[in-house]
This record gives sequence, structure tokens and C-alpha cells, in this order.
Amino acid sequence: MTDIPINSNGGESRRPDPLTLDAIGQYIDFAVINEEKAPAYVYGTNERAVTKDGKPKTKDILTVLVIRGSGQIGKKGERRTVAGGEIGSVHIEGIDRWAPDDDKPKEKGAFKSWSGAKEDHGQLNVGDVVRWAYEGDVQGKGAQPRKVRLFKIRAHRPEELEQTERCRKMHREGVQVPIGATASADDEPF
Repeated sequence: MTDIPINSNGGESRRPDPLTLDAIGQYIDFAVINEEKAPAYVYGTNERAVTKDGKPKTKDILTVLVIRGSGQIGKKGERRTVAGGEIGSVHIEGIDRWAPDDDKPKEKGAFKSWSGAKEDHGQLNVGDVVRWAYEGDVQGKGAQPRKVRLFKIRAHRPEELEQTERCRKMHREGVQVPIGATASADDEPF
């Protein structure tokens, strides 16, 4: 079967429950089903976020098939630990999405912001495997420290064909998936 490049008109996701990393050291390994651009909003409001130049900000939203992890899935008040085989969404914005000054000194293939990890990896394809990890906190301009959640991407492997085909099928069908389906998982994806 041929690789399907992301953003190749495979269908819109139905935006499954969000995945979160709430504690330093948590991680989630997942296979990519789809990537979308969406409007970014000012935290806690319905107001569109804009750049200093007044241009609307965007964020990336991934629809993914969870392989394993210690992170959470669900909306606030309903969160629980992720399980392999669940379908979730990852909302990526701010320093998690783009941090060129932080990414530059790192080796190719190291944990980086989403854009840095994609640059290292090259063309993102349906079924590619990502490790998303909460590395720590840094003090930003505001009162609250910023969470640093970084990414590492690799191509899917031949032994993951069943998992990759499942992602491809969901991508083509617009991610209309049964809840509670399971994915195969190897011991350590990276």
C-alpha cells in the first residue's frame, strides 16, 4: 500500500476527545491519522487570537491512534489515563508548535517543538509514529510557567502494517471510528 501524505484531502476528523500531558515525565505514543489547521483562541475565551501584526493565529490539531502512554484523554472533569487503541486529538499551539530558538541547538531527531520535529522527519504520512512528552516547565512572560511538551517523529515500520492500515482506513473515511477499538503495540516504539 502507498503512503498517504498528511493534508492530502483524506477527510475531516470528528475531533475525538483531547489528549493531555499534565505532569512532567508523562508521555503518549501515537500513530498519526490526520493533521488539520484550526483557528487559535485567547485562552478561556471565544476571542480569536492574533499576532502582533493583527493576523489570526492558528493551531495544529492531530487526530491520532494511541499506542501507549501515561497521559490523559477526555474533557476536563472526565479525564482518565489513555489506553492503547483509543482515538484522540492533540491540539498544538504556542511553544509546543513552534520554538526555533529552542530547536536550533538540538541534534536532528531529538525531542523538539512540533515544527522542529516535522522538519527533522520530513514529509509526515498517515501512520507515522510520534512520541509526545512533557519535558518540564519554563518561566515565560506571565505569572504561570509554560509547559514544555515536545515531539519526536519516526516513520511507521513494516511490522506495524496492521496499525498503519487502520490509520489509513480512518483517514480515508474521515475518522468515523468505533469507540474502544484496539491497536497492536510493540514494547518500545522509539
